[in-house]
Amino acid sequence: MSKPILISTADPVLHSSNLEREFQDMHGNKVSVMRSSSNHFVLLDDQPVLYSENFSTRLWRLARIPQQAMDECVNLLKDLSTDLPSGKSFEILEINAKPAANCKLAEVFLQNGFERDGDKLVLEEDS
Repeated sequence: MSKPILISTADPVLHSSNLEREFQDMHGNKVSVMRSSSNHFVLLDDQPVLYSENFSTRLWRLARIPQQAMDECVNLLKDLSTDLPSGKSFEILEINAKPAANCKLAEVFLQNGFERDGDKLVLEEDS
């Protein structure tokens, strides 16, 4: 298994590849990918496993992620917090179109520095 990588949907590499513009999340729901510098894929073994919209405000799990790669995937998303406008907190509102804090995947984020704040997950300042 390769190390996960983060790539913007605006990266020209994605558009020269055969990645489809529409995906399905782990529940079979359609996920439309929008080309934007604030939207990202986490790739594992050259396959998209997570899609992040608007600096991870909304996330979709696109494929099974091996347990040993989960922390690295979350840490890649945490790196997006440095790209946020000044004074804006890093919040995940939805995962797979459901409130982030209620999703099974939330546990991995909580183990990696996020806190529950109502229905959302918020990255602690010092994480």
